[in-house]
Amino acid sequence: MPPFLILSLLLLSRGASAQASAAPPKETASCEKGAALLRHGALDEAVALLKKGVRESPKDVNCLSWLADAWGRKKHWPEAIASYAEAIALSPKNPSLYYRRGLAYYENFEDDAYGAGSDDAEKATADLDQAIKLNPDYSEAYKARARVSGFGGMDCAAHIADATKVIELEPNDAEAYEQRGNIYGDTAEMRYSQDCWGGSENLHGSATDYYLLAIADYKKAASLNPQGMAVYYGQIGKYYGKIQMPEKAIESWTQAIRISSGNASCRISRAEIYLDQKRTLEALQDCDEAVKLAPQEASAYALRKKVRIALGQTQGAEEDAQMESKLLTKQILDSGTPLDQEFIRGVTHLQPDPQ
Repeated sequence: MPPFLILSLLLLSRGASAQASAAPPKETASCEKGAALLRHGALDEAVALLKKGVRESPKDVNCLSWLADAWGRKKHWPEAIASYAEAIALSPKNPSLYYRRGLAYYENFEDDAYGAGSDDAEKATADLDQAIKLNPDYSEAYKARARVSGFGGMDCAAHIADATKVIELEPNDAEAYEQRGNIYGDTAEMRYSQDCWGGSENLHGSATDYYLLAIADYKKAASLNPQGMAVYYGQIGKYYGKIQMPEKAIESWTQAIRISSGNASCRISRAEIYLDQKRTLEALQDCDEAVKLAPQEASAYALRKKVRIALGQTQGAEEDAQMESKLLTKQILDSGTPLDQEFIRGVTHLQPDPQ
């Protein structure tokens, strides 16, 4: 369930107004009915009634914020932002309103092809800053700000700091460790290219250091959320592979396969490591299983082709090359992309990988 939807449903149960001075106006029948419709997902009807409620009671913060939530659920971000602004003008000390408008700014930024020429990401950060200023223990605001500050490596150090704050506030939240693990993994990638746009002077350590930090966080997430263990161990296997620890990588992928035996991508990932370690028979076994699990997955045939070439199984490699070509051609044609015959010929041309 999207964060915006979870948030609006939670807030609807108790109202969003936090005015400390005069008592807020009583909701009109239109507002109450509109809120009920919003809870049940009838968004168009909810918007119509909440707009009517705002006209009837223009200083009702709850009605305005519910209208903003409804616009957000419909992904009409400019309208949501405008309604939150009206609510904030009436209740400027309400951290929830800044948080929700910050989310709306960021969603608008993402929907606009990551906001080419837009300052919505900066506006989102400013609103989340204000939410945290008003409530320094607002863990959801830290989570959201970590997403915003981390986009494209805008500020790696700030990204990590916010994720760490969430863990301080919610030490038993697996999602918090997963988020920081993702951040550490992304930061490791950026260390290779020095792609942090800000805060890089506060980052210390190599890419390997950050991969190891990511692994530690994923292990903690797995201990807190056994249902997500296959995903977590998959990431752990990926990162061990990145830092040239093949045995640890194989062990992690094996754990992921044990938990999620029907996942073809886990088999393919382990097979790649086996092949790299020249454990070709084990690689072939994983590829065979991956093909059984996902017979329409071109990458399974592509990898088995390489394994069979390494084993000298030319006929089998040719069969895999033909199947890979057939599946890739279908994918390309289905996507409407012009077919590159030179690329397809390259797929079917058998040659050993350079060692």
